Amino acid sequence: MDVTEIPLHSGWEFAFAAHSAIAGPADVAHLTFRPATVPGTNLTDLQAAGLVEESTSATYEDSFAPYKSMDFVYRTEFEGGATAARRHVFLCFDGLDTVCEIYLNGERLAETENCHIGYRFDVTGKLRAGTNSLVLLFRSPVIEAEKRQRRFGKKFPAHLDSNFMFLRKPAYSFFWDWGPELPVSGIFRPVYLRAFDRAEIADFHMRYQLSGRSVAGTVTVEAPGGEGAFAQVSLAGARFSAPVVDGRARIPFALDEVTLWYANGEGEPFLYDMRITLEGNGLLDERRHRIGFRTIEVVRDKRRDGRGTRFVFKVNGKEIFCRGYNWIPVDNSVPRGNPQLYEGNLDLARAGNVNMLRIWGGGYYEEDAFYRICDERGILVWQDGAFACSMYPDTDPEFIRSVEAELTYNIKRLRNFTSLALWCGENECHWGYDSWWVGLRQEFPRFFGTEIYDRLFPSLVAELDPDRFYWNGSPYSEDPNVSANDPFQGNSHFWDLHGQCQDFSGYLHSAPSFVSETGIQSLPDLRTALTIGEEEDRHLQSFVFDTRNHFESPAKNDRLLKFTGALFRVTGEFEPAVILSNLAHAEYLKYAVEHWRSQVPDCAGVLIWQLNDCWPAISWSAVDYNLIPKACYYYLRRAFQPDIVGCTQQYSIDYSPDVNSRGHLFVASERDGFKAGEVELRVVRVDGEVLETRRFPVRLEGRGAVSLGEVVLPEYRARRFDCVAEFTLRWEDGVTARNVYTYSRPKHMRLARPTLEVMQIGADRLAIRTDRFAKGVYLFHPEREVVFSDNYFDLMPGEERVVHMTRPAAASDIRVYAYHHG
Repeated sequence: MDVTEIPLHSGWEFAFAAHSAIAGPADVAHLTFRPATVPGTNLTDLQAAGLVEESTSATYEDSFAPYKSMDFVYRTEFEGGATAARRHVFLCFDGLDTVCEIYLNGERLAETENCHIGYRFDVTGKLRAGTNSLVLLFRSPVIEAEKRQRRFGKKFPAHLDSNFMFLRKPAYSFFWDWGPELPVSGIFRPVYLRAFDRAEIADFHMRYQLSGRSVAGTVTVEAPGGEGAFAQVSLAGARFSAPVVDGRARIPFALDEVTLWYANGEGEPFLYDMRITLEGNGLLDERRHRIGFRTIEVVRDKRRDGRGTRFVFKVNGKEIFCRGYNWIPVDNSVPRGNPQLYEGNLDLARAGNVNMLRIWGGGYYEEDAFYRICDERGILVWQDGAFACSMYPDTDPEFIRSVEAELTYNIKRLRNFTSLALWCGENECHWGYDSWWVGLRQEFPRFFGTEIYDRLFPSLVAELDPDRFYWNGSPYSEDPNVSANDPFQGNSHFWDLHGQCQDFSGYLHSAPSFVSETGIQSLPDLRTALTIGEEEDRHLQSFVFDTRNHFESPAKNDRLLKFTGALFRVTGEFEPAVILSNLAHAEYLKYAVEHWRSQVPDCAGVLIWQLNDCWPAISWSAVDYNLIPKACYYYLRRAFQPDIVGCTQQYSIDYSPDVNSRGHLFVASERDGFKAGEVELRVVRVDGEVLETRRFPVRLEGRGAVSLGEVVLPEYRARRFDCVAEFTLRWEDGVTARNVYTYSRPKHMRLARPTLEVMQIGADRLAIRTDRFAKGVYLFHPEREVVFSDNYFDLMPGEERVVHMTRPAAASDIRVYAYHHG
């Protein structure tokens, strides 16, 4: 093949110096160089050198702080060999973070200042056949952002008075309410030489239309200088080709009886292997890609209750309820998390009944591997632009040129991925301007950033990816006369309850069209919590654990105690407190998701904040940094099942039995076709005695939710501290679902210590049995690689639950916990 790629990942070393002390390669002789990893960042290189502490250290952030204002030098040498004589040679960097000067053989080659762009530089005739030197000088992102802010002349509102919005670098690295202040630098994606003599495939774009199971479309192949060559597409056992004319080949194709791609839970996410070749007197270049055929629409019509407009995703002609999470960067040094944190989190998402992830705007446009995995797992992707929680200098021509290049690069890079469902302009910028910063109108009479989200970005999507839906922000109402975070008009972020430490029953008063953020904080899983700090730090209100909570409130973990105290009796013992924090987190969000699923079709989705973590910390995540699922993950996997039965109980301020005995009984299903069956309610004493059974017939045509009306828990006043309500849905087609509720909040129940038995029934299988009702059964194994298929579950008296483990482990090594008062 004419095109060759040579990775340049070996022999790298790094050094650091005061900002601006180094003008170029001639000034580095006196520096101390240490081994570096590429792809990587200065964070992991400093850690490898013993200069920055590990992420579990109490002073992790402090140990990195001296390096925030320093410049970093990375250098290597490589042999040019025969590549140096090729007719076209490019030096390619898929990711440089962020302000960087590049020197090849002592000569300045380029300067970059946008980590969201992959750069390639023509080095034809500049390479030596022998040894070549490559030096990259990264300037302090903190100081460079300050310089740009001063030059612009305005100070925008932000966390910790940061200037992150003036630099095209992920906002989260400057500090976030779930992440550390670690503004890293480095070569965080591959660097390589790409060379050819005649022509290459510079880009391709597939567009198609479906008619039933027949598909017809065009693959446009960009091949500058490829006149006289042919581009060929091999797909589904067929071949299609067209000549390259004016550097481009437009290849029509048509296929009958294709297998469609479906989102997780809807069917198989079927992908076809596609090979694109450029041929002219032999093979010049090739690209391989996997493609799925599907339709995705966003429906914006009137709500059934007349209160606003729906926001519904329709896949292959069917409306779906979006069930998922927000995604943040997997680490503060992202290469450290690839591939294990990508694959691990996305595998858990698929197993957790997730069909959509939102890539939040304060991080990166993820690398190609992320979207490939989402294609394979059937996980739809909501893609934010990399703009979050501030205003941006959209009147600066240089800044806008950089943003335009960034958006162009990423739209073209990601548009062929099947899972990509929507482009979104930003995160909480429209909302910030119309709600948070109203008092700053005199200083900011215009919304800085609107030029990006409301003009530039949508125009580029219309030009480069016209088959995808564009939405200006998250949250966003579309109507300039309506708040961006109006719950009835578009998508909304539901944060009042968390921000004000409200009771979980507050969710009952909401009726959103689509929730793209909501959440509650908790500690990580106990195994991860036990790695943070030292033994003396093991208390929720210790300095170490308070500083692991970056939420913008001095109350820190006192807030977590309020969430726990809403449902459970607060304890000062560390291990039970960690478990209860997890359970409270899970109970809050279970209540919310069940309530919103009962409101389908007016409510069309909920994306919980957040799936993953970037360090071991207190956060909103469902899966902690060590890939250990928290209670929230297990609870929501159940609430995200295609079929659920739920009863959203009412609560009064004074715990009035007349109010607390009542709840809304509903059934929701994301399966097609008519369904009939019944819901059985069993009232069971915590010791196992069945006191009463009731049955409710249920019928549902297609997808959606059906209300079975208000249910009054029988004999509530007499039974409220001793009974649980077990609801079981049984469809006539054999599908079942179950939900269990304590009559009162668990903290008010008479919950004696259950006798829990853990039995080994296979090398990697356990059976757990209880003699009486067991609330929040938690299984603990000291090794984090042992992950349980189910955990944090309620067990009915006499019930036996089979649990699988990700690797063999002895039952004798497992501790089991259940919430109790005796």
